[in-house]
Amino acid sequence: MSSTTSTTVSIRRDISALRDALRNRGDFAISTRNLRGQARLTLRYPLFTGRLPAEYSDSAQSADYVVFSYDTPIAWHLAGQDAERDEAWIVPGTPYSRTTTQHQTAVSDALYSLPGNYVYISPDLAPTIYDSDGYDSDGYNRYGYNEDGYNRDGYNEDGYDSDGYNEDGYNSDGYNEDEMRRPLVAGQLDASLAYAARSANYSPAISALSSRMPGNVALLAGAAVWPATREMIDRELDIAWARERAIPSFTVPEVIIGAGVHAAIYSAIRVANGKPKPLVLERSDRVGGTFAITRRPSFYLNSGNYPGLLGRPGQGQALNYLPGAEIQPSDVSSAQYGTNADIGFIVRATLARYADVVTSAGVRAIGNDDYESSELQVRLTDGRLVYARRVLDARGLGDPIIPDGAGMSERVITFPDLLRRFDGDFPLQGIRRAAIIGGGDSGKVSAECLLGIGPQASMSVGSLDYLDRVDIYGPQLADTATEWYASERSRYSQVGSFLKTRRLSVIRERARVVDTGTSVLVNEQSYDTVIVAAGFTLPDISSTGTFYSRYESGNGLILARKAESGAESYRIGPAAALPFTDAEEREPAVISRAENVAGIFRYAARTAALAASLD
Repeated sequence: MSSTTSTTVSIRRDISALRDALRNRGDFAISTRNLRGQARLTLRYPLFTGRLPAEYSDSAQSADYVVFSYDTPIAWHLAGQDAERDEAWIVPGTPYSRTTTQHQTAVSDALYSLPGNYVYISPDLAPTIYDSDGYDSDGYNRYGYNEDGYNRDGYNEDGYDSDGYNEDGYNSDGYNEDEMRRPLVAGQLDASLAYAARSANYSPAISALSSRMPGNVALLAGAAVWPATREMIDRELDIAWARERAIPSFTVPEVIIGAGVHAAIYSAIRVANGKPKPLVLERSDRVGGTFAITRRPSFYLNSGNYPGLLGRPGQGQALNYLPGAEIQPSDVSSAQYGTNADIGFIVRATLARYADVVTSAGVRAIGNDDYESSELQVRLTDGRLVYARRVLDARGLGDPIIPDGAGMSERVITFPDLLRRFDGDFPLQGIRRAAIIGGGDSGKVSAECLLGIGPQASMSVGSLDYLDRVDIYGPQLADTATEWYASERSRYSQVGSFLKTRRLSVIRERARVVDTGTSVLVNEQSYDTVIVAAGFTLPDISSTGTFYSRYESGNGLILARKAESGAESYRIGPAAALPFTDAEEREPAVISRAENVAGIFRYAARTAALAASLD
């Protein structure tokens, strides 16, 4: 029977502890990055198989106990695999580094000494005979260590040399001296896709897509199409990113602030051009920006879902296209309007593949105290420092604007707060009357959520989630259904239809909010909840380049904004707040909607062009 009690063992000093751990199939570890054993109860599936050859993958995924060297399984236990025996151990003889081979030898020796086990071990891992003192002619014991505790390559039991690096050149935070990060998140994405590919339910999605997509792209698109697989990969990526919160103590080539759409585009194009993965700093614990703020679909996109390359409104071309991403929204949904979760999945998968993301890493300041150095100092809100040769601000639209006097509480919430409710069941329970402050896109999307015409949560019923009344305070909005249909895009026509009922009203007044403690008053009207959807603003980051000017490409296209100080500090995407170009102003479908100023179709190509043009 497997034990989940964790034991710290030393293969150099305490041989019996390793043997006992394997006999009991209990959890043990020398260090989290070296030799360890884990029972199925403490293992996550799909199993990340590291450098294990593909022919062993299915066997390892079926194990009830696995021994790892670093992140690669080197031995595992299978129950009921042989008709004449009730258990078996597998120890592949795959050659790896010298340290991992020593780990394989130690484990195979220990398994040979355990009675009653059927052990498959490659011949090149057969036990070695040592002298009476337990050492070979070179002074190393059967586990590869000398009397001073170092192996033949000069590494200690935890696999690190005197400078703190292992034999692959990585320190304990997962970085090497060439400023590259261990691909744990990308590896977990690949492992999850490989595990999902064996699912019978998932296979039809792959089969249908593989006829027109390369193998890996079809796997990813199929995963996004099949809800259970998408949910599983989303969960696995969150777990993998949670392990990647170490900040490098040296200069990295590029830092991106914000893990949203434009961080994904920039990173993918940089890697495609042979550059190192950027380091992305995300202040929340959730990667993916606004579109991934919820795990479940919580709102529809404004732009139609078209296949093909990036275009402009009114041309029947893709408006939510992400250059460099392996899959696009039209690959994962045929709906007229996709959901936030569609783009959120694509952004997260792209960042997993092409960037190193650190979560819970808000940025306080960007500076350069040494005028002779081109390095920028990025100071985090918790005091940590990152040094980078280039910094890109990709924070999107920023934070919600809070009207004067509208203090946040359980009854006065922001638009993102409303969306987060849709990650849970019965999201509108306890609300009967609600007010929305703001008539922009976030206000209209809020109305869809409250009226039940947005994407539905997994559990939502009328007896709990039905609102009697929703009022939108927006001076610029039409207040009758006829005027609404004439002035608003067809995307929001269903909202306008509710103006014919008593459930929805538009109040063309500026809102004054007072939270009484038991309800909220807006212009003397009482509500259970008020949603603040008055727009967004980009918070200042203290910087040596306080002023940012337009940055143009060689052919005159404005790509971003760059610090006037000359520092390699840029603002990209909506954070750059670029005006319409002359070409865009000649397109009525573009300039007729103020909300188009922040559209993906306006900034995606600029971000990609900037990424491709910088050295």
